Amino acid sequence: MRTIKKTLMLAACLTLLAGVSSAQWPTTVEEHLHVAVGPETYANHPYTIPYSADRTFIAFHYYPDTGPTYQIIDRYGRLEYPEPQRIWPGDDPDYWNYWFAVPDGEGGVFTTKCEPPNLPELYIKAQRISSRAELLWGDTGQSVYRYPENGTSVELDICQAGNGTSYIVIAYWDLVSIRPRLYLQRLNSEGEPVWPDSGMVVSSSPESGYRPCLVGDDQGGCYVIWEDNRWPYSTGALYMQRFDSLGNRLWEPDSGRFLCAEPWFYQVIPDGENGFILQANPGGPSYNTVFRISPEGEILWSRDHVSWYYWANICSGEPGFFYLTFPYYPGFPFILDEVGIYAQRMDIQGNTYWPTNWPTEPGAEMAYVEGLNFDTVHSDLHCRYHNGRLFCTYQFYVDNFHRLPHYLYVQALDINGDKQFVDIGTLLAVLNEEDGELIRYATVTPDDLGGVTTVWIHEYDEGFEKDLYAKHVNADGSIGGPSWPPDQQYQPGNPFLSVSNQTIHYTLSIPGEVSIEIYNVLGRQLSSTSFFHQQAGAFSTPLSTDGLASGIYFLRLSTPLGEAVQKVAVVR
Repeated sequence: MRTIKKTLMLAACLTLLAGVSSAQWPTTVEEHLHVAVGPETYANHPYTIPYSADRTFIAFHYYPDTGPTYQIIDRYGRLEYPEPQRIWPGDDPDYWNYWFAVPDGEGGVFTTKCEPPNLPELYIKAQRISSRAELLWGDTGQSVYRYPENGTSVELDICQAGNGTSYIVIAYWDLVSIRPRLYLQRLNSEGEPVWPDSGMVVSSSPESGYRPCLVGDDQGGCYVIWEDNRWPYSTGALYMQRFDSLGNRLWEPDSGRFLCAEPWFYQVIPDGENGFILQANPGGPSYNTVFRISPEGEILWSRDHVSWYYWANICSGEPGFFYLTFPYYPGFPFILDEVGIYAQRMDIQGNTYWPTNWPTEPGAEMAYVEGLNFDTVHSDLHCRYHNGRLFCTYQFYVDNFHRLPHYLYVQALDINGDKQFVDIGTLLAVLNEEDGELIRYATVTPDDLGGVTTVWIHEYDEGFEKDLYAKHVNADGSIGGPSWPPDQQYQPGNPFLSVSNQTIHYTLSIPGEVSIEIYNVLGRQLSSTSFFHQQAGAFSTPLSTDGLASGIYFLRLSTPLGEAVQKVAVVR
């Protein structure tokens, strides 16, 4: 019953306020959902995060006079706010460097920014947003790190550490010693730094470090991965260290353990068993290598030629598995207008499940085109896995002087590597109007119905104007999304309640608290949850039947003016 209770709690967080945009998902290639669009809009650096009740949380810069903001799209393609909401409303709007946003592990979002260098003091600030879109750390957030006056070239990364806590790693260049500096800080659930001063020194090496990356160890600690130029790797090598929740280094030597030499790029994800997976290209070849690192700091295995080029992407899959997506040129470097987008499914023992027969079949095909180029400049290759499907977005363009038209696609594969959408994916957008048009930062956010929301930046006017758009694709590959249920007649004292296609529909005639309970036929209560304040209106939330055997159940809705009961049949 624990799964049911959690699912209902998240689902019921869907609050659709009266008066908010009534727009629904576009159904054509030409139409897009306008998230932040206008003649002087400069939306930039978006992060998309799966949110409760099949919603998409988008954190992004929004200029010229708002600064970092967020918007939420519900499963019906409706914006939850008339305008993007400021994440630090108590701060003066300005340009913020090194902007990050990640899930906080409790249904919300953890985000950081680095204050602009024209201020008297240089701070890193943080904010935590709950699953109800509350700013948990106030209008100005928390100042979590202050740079010394001689610090420059700031880099950072963040990760959640459980129970609302988080880690942040900071790298900067010391202008006095002419050396890089690398520190780790832990934040408690209130956003307050746990360790004094600058935090913990990550490595005893004087050459540490740059391009830092963080991943949690699922035991309250974290792994730090970074690059530095210590001898004999004058052109750079990756090193790693593990810290516990008290800030102790757990591996010898104190300078960090060597991982691999001269990578052009690297990415990390947790392996689900307290270690992590690394994808990199040591030495800069066209193929990539995947490593698994144990909690003891040992390389358990490495596999090369499982993905290609540094535009590759990695994401966690079902327990014990992960996925890779990448472009592949069979005629590289001589033929660039014949390219495919491929994927690989791997388990944490290092086994591959889809083809690895390069150059003819380097993975499971997502798309293959001739006469078009993959856009390597803007690296819009992003993947996420959810409920047995791997989703990926990518773009192609015609190789001419203007690099137009540009085509943005999304594709889905099942766990057998079979395409779920049309042959080269569902076409989302086409740019073919003016020189300098670009699609950037495209991301995918899957939903519980087998569909996916794609968000991207449309850049034009030589980059001086940037609009933020979104589009949804259904499980069958068609453009569009769920339709909002028609308005119901409100009857005080007898609220409307119905259940269809595992979706709960109900209405509220006045604002107030709502609860949903599930009972079996013997009257035993299987779940009971009270939800936060909801406005008057019509609502729809998914009902999960996970963990329920075939049979009859009763759903009870309690509102300020009465109750309603609906019979629910579960068939396995």
